[in-house]
Amino acid sequence: MPDLPLIHHVPVLLGPVLEAARGAVSVSPHAVDATLGHGGHAGALAEAGLRVLGIDRDPDAIATARARLGDRIDYLQAAYDSPEALAAVARLRPGFVLLDLGVSSRQLDDAGRGFTFRPGASLDMRMGAVGSTAAELLNREPAAALERIFAEYGDERRARRLAREIERRRAHHPFATSDDLVNAIRAVLGPRAGPPDFARLFQAVRIAVNDELEGLAAALPAFRDALVPGGALVVADHSAQPGAGIGVVKSLHRIEESVLRRELEAAGFRLAAEADFLRNPDDLRDAVVFRAKIPVDEFVLKFVKPKDASAR
Repeated sequence: MPDLPLIHHVPVLLGPVLEAARGAVSVSPHAVDATLGHGGHAGALAEAGLRVLGIDRDPDAIATARARLGDRIDYLQAAYDSPEALAAVARLRPGFVLLDLGVSSRQLDDAGRGFTFRPGASLDMRMGAVGSTAAELLNREPAAALERIFAEYGDERRARRLAREIERRRAHHPFATSDDLVNAIRAVLGPRAGPPDFARLFQAVRIAVNDELEGLAAALPAFRDALVPGGALVVADHSAQPGAGIGVVKSLHRIEESVLRRELEAAGFRLAAEADFLRNPDDLRDAVVFRAKIPVDEFVLKFVKPKDASAR
């Protein structure tokens, strides 16, 4: 990848995440940042007195965080839902686990990573260095599979038309750059299609390329079980894609929250009504999921494991 300046990025949701982690050190000295990225959250958790394991599938993210934090934390290059990562977290018995979803600004700034719809960007979109690229997915998958991706992950009502348009175009010219996908979107959505549409539908492809929601559903129960009683699991998300717009982010959040709620309900945990845990952290003492009252394009969901929970 091209050399990018090492900037000490401050995570958008650092304040809410640290607030959610308050008290974690009293139940366990260990914490896990399962989406390490630049290391902003991990560094702050380490400063709060926790020994942090930082996990990321992206070798560039590991290198960036290591250059920033050195030996202040431990590192593991793996997808957070991989057997290696889940085993490491289980052995650690942490008091705090963080998942910060989505794409970092550093990944967006590197056109070679293919997360952006800026002209001429490669259609890659992989969070790590293995697996199929976005171009390979778009050139390979049948129309029915592409329709599902755009409908379920992109909330697109014209998903079938878009899938057929991609199928038609790739027969003559395989998809390779952002322009190919942007032009297909414009052909279906019309000349008024713009950055919010591109952001939403590129995001849908990214979710499919990286199996993001499937990974989330697999990791949540394992992280829950690994936590010590009284520990906390926090899932945070925010819009990193310029031009995405509030509607786009709310659409993605609706999908992600449904996975979170379904998995936790299946595990027998009570879901509370929305509450502001930043102001009232002691109001809800059971195993709960509740939502921070922060700007509409961001969310933090927190699960607290009861202190009298038996090991599962």
